[in-house]
Amino acid sequence: MGKILDEKHKQILLEGARNNQLILAVPCPGNCKFCYEKSLNKTFRNVVTEVIPKYTKESFDFLLQHLSDKLSLLSPSSGFVFARQKIRQRGGADFFHLGLTKEQIIKVMELNKKRYVRGQMYIYTTGFKVDPFFVKELSEKYAQFVEICLSAVTFNEKIKRELMTNYGKNEVLKRIIKHVRKLTVVLFHFNKEQTLLDLREINHLKPRGADVIIVKLYYSKFDELLVKKYAEKSYMDVKETVLFIYKNRNLFENINRIFLTPDSKIYAWTFQHKLRDILSKYDFRNNEFMFCSEGAYSELRKILKGKKVRVIPIKSPCGGSIDDAATITTNEIISKIKELKLQNIKISKLYLPSSMYWIHDISYRDTDIYDLRGKTKGEIKRLFPNIVLEMIALGDLGEGPLDLEDCYKYYLYEHN
Repeated sequence: MGKILDEKHKQILLEGARNNQLILAVPCPGNCKFCYEKSLNKTFRNVVTEVIPKYTKESFDFLLQHLSDKLSLLSPSSGFVFARQKIRQRGGADFFHLGLTKEQIIKVMELNKKRYVRGQMYIYTTGFKVDPFFVKELSEKYAQFVEICLSAVTFNEKIKRELMTNYGKNEVLKRIIKHVRKLTVVLFHFNKEQTLLDLREINHLKPRGADVIIVKLYYSKFDELLVKKYAEKSYMDVKETVLFIYKNRNLFENINRIFLTPDSKIYAWTFQHKLRDILSKYDFRNNEFMFCSEGAYSELRKILKGKKVRVIPIKSPCGGSIDDAATITTNEIISKIKELKLQNIKISKLYLPSSMYWIHDISYRDTDIYDLRGKTKGEIKRLFPNIVLEMIALGDLGEGPLDLEDCYKYYLYEHN
């Protein structure tokens, strides 16, 4: 590649340096058809997938020269930020496909070794064109802060050929699983039979303390038919799969812990006591409403039964099987308010979960938090000044995978 660094790329690197972030190169080499983020810009026109070049010697040196003095790890960074009036998507890249040489990666690790105070440096990879022994070296030499996350997806290469452009070959995945310490392996649940085959394969390799996260497939209204087909099969037997794994946990004795990322409904059910505790602090009155995701609706209705507040579910504009709050935006809130007003329903106060507004302004020029359309709750206040708006702070409630036992309890007690 050429010498540097146009102003746009320079600005992105400076934003990363200020926050001790190793901004990931985009696009991701996997190019997975089931990637949740790939079709977001079809629903949310304000979302821009930012093409970020791979690192060169010049851009890597530029980043290091401008790092913050704050003692924290220089970590790979992905996700969404609000910048230049758009939602900039910078996610999904494989750490070993950033264009960094092995020498540059070691330089990052040695820098982090000096700066280490606490926390983890999570290194994500699909195993595509990766040297498993270099991955092993990083996991051992820098065990204090490095954790490898291998997105193996499945050992069924036919499925991977259908759904991914680039992926780790099974022999590479097996070497990584067998030899790398502090490893998290991500599997996607396509059906019970395949998930059990994948777990048995991992267990047979006798990994050195590996955790496994099983991810349920979702689809949006824009995903192609193949993805929808796989996602619907994933949904059909996930209960049966969870019950079998839990009851036969001894079959997977070489796997450290097993987690799942299931339906939003299961998150709400699992954290019902925390939700109840949070909501118990509110003195709800007549003409007050709470808007929530479809996934959380059933549990919130039960928690707030007998209270004066009325709970209203809001459908995600992504459609398909997407039912979480993070994809609900100001537009859907405004539309629902107008719909209620047309029915002459009075709204004196509206409660919204904080998970609807989650994207920060990278420039720190203001304190607003944005939705996926780049809008804030302030627009609701401007349109409806007589409605008191209150955000319910949920913190990290419902984020991350759930323990196998939590999902087992849901299917055993609630779903029957």
